[in-house]
Amino acid sequence: MSDNNNNWQNDPSLQNISADKMQYLMKMMSEVNGKDKNSLLPFLMGLSSSSEQNGMDFSDNETDLILQVLSQKMTPEERSKIDMIRNLSRMIAMKNKTKK
Repeated sequence: MSDNNNNWQNDPSLQNISADKMQYLMKMMSEVNGKDKNSLLPFLMGLSSSSEQNGMDFSDNETDLILQVLSQKMTPEERSKIDMIRNLSRMIAMKNKTKK
C-alpha cells in the first residue's frame, strides 16, 4: 500500500470486529507491507483461503468494512484492483450458492 502507517487498526468503524480477527488482520497487513505491487494482487487473492485454513471466517459485511478502511490508504490503482478482486469474489460466491 502507498502508506505503511498502521493507523487503520484504530479506525472506529472496525470496533465490532473481534480481537482474534483484528490480530489476524494485523499479521496479514504486516506481510502485505513487504510486497511489491506485482506480488500484492496474488497475495491478496490467497488471503481468502488462508483465512479459512486459519479458522478466520469474515462475513461479507466485515470484509467490505475492512476493505473500505484499508482502501483509504491505497492509490487509485490499488483500490481498483481490490474492487476487481472483491467483485470477482462475490460473483464466485453467488455461482457457488446457485450450484447447491
